[in-house]
Amino acid sequence: MLKKFLVILILKKSFKKYKYIFYNKKGYNLKLSNSSKLLIKNINMFKDKKVLFSGYFQDFLLKKIKNNFLKIHLQKYHYKKFVSKKNFKNLIYDSKFKKYSFKKINFVIYLWSKNKLENYFHMNKIFSKILLNTKIIIIGENNSGVNSVKNFFKSSIGFKKIKYGVKSSLYYGFLKKKIFFNKKKYYKQHQYNKKFFKFLPGVFGYKKIDEASKYFVKNKKFKKFYKKILDIGSGSGFLLISLCDKFKYKKIVLSESCYTSFYCLKKNLKKNNINANPIISNIFSNIKEKFDLIISNPPIHENLKFSMKTALNIIKESKKYLKKNGEIQIVSISSLSYFKNLKKIFKNCKIIKQNNLFKIYQSFNYY
Repeated sequence: MLKKFLVILILKKSFKKYKYIFYNKKGYNLKLSNSSKLLIKNINMFKDKKVLFSGYFQDFLLKKIKNNFLKIHLQKYHYKKFVSKKNFKNLIYDSKFKKYSFKKINFVIYLWSKNKLENYFHMNKIFSKILLNTKIIIIGENNSGVNSVKNFFKSSIGFKKIKYGVKSSLYYGFLKKKIFFNKKKYYKQHQYNKKFFKFLPGVFGYKKIDEASKYFVKNKKFKKFYKKILDIGSGSGFLLISLCDKFKYKKIVLSESCYTSFYCLKKNLKKNNINANPIISNIFSNIKEKFDLIISNPPIHENLKFSMKTALNIIKESKKYLKKNGEIQIVSISSLSYFKNLKKIFKNCKIIKQNNLFKIYQSFNYY
């Protein structure tokens, strides 16, 4: 067993103790979150049940659960990395959620994320499909707002906290009254430069269009023609849809991991009469060609935590997907810097536009 893991020893001087973190061969951290540990401690609640898992997957919790009837609802494509290959047959992709029957499910476990509106949207969708008396667990970190779940579905479920652990809580209830779900009531529409964009909860820009994205599309440092363009982590598609009038192009590809964002992306392309190729992908995982231009406004948070991991992965991998003399342009808040990372990969980088709030970086694939 020891051969399967790389043990990294970290010395914390303040506590004068040693802490072990275990990684698998692919470099994934196998440490469980507080909420996952709490769920494992209470595994007997659902051990022999027909369980549907959904929500925010952040660790390898599912690999710790042995259950002969386990269904896994993936809201985001990149969550697939947390699922063992033997469970791939049990995956319910959010894009096909509407077609799936939940008659055999008698227990739902929802992993809470920081976005209350997104949680409510997905829970409403799930609970509208399950049978009466189906048991439900909601579990999450206290600082993510999980305790607000007691205010949701009061008449139809009535969640009560029955367990708590280190900075985490477990709420329990069962479906007492039928819930109806109508996706249309969750839509928000924003307009920018005579273009229209639809958003659902969990899609970046739902409350208002991001200022960094607006700053990027005002950028004039583009060529007159690009044969192929890629928007990586495109979200609602705001960047490329807004930029389409600034240059000529032959082909546009938009890559997105979140199924809700992907749904809105396709709606927005159609609404604005943009002929493009949207692809569901974990960054570059399903991208098979090279481009003349790659653009991105990468996320800098992973649930509650600040994280540049996605942005740095985009920079690191992008060289493989650029043609010779192709370019990448990335926008960031001014307090962050991608300069050294881009310079390391491309041997060149310059800031082509900046103010007190934002910066736009540009690098070329000369080598």
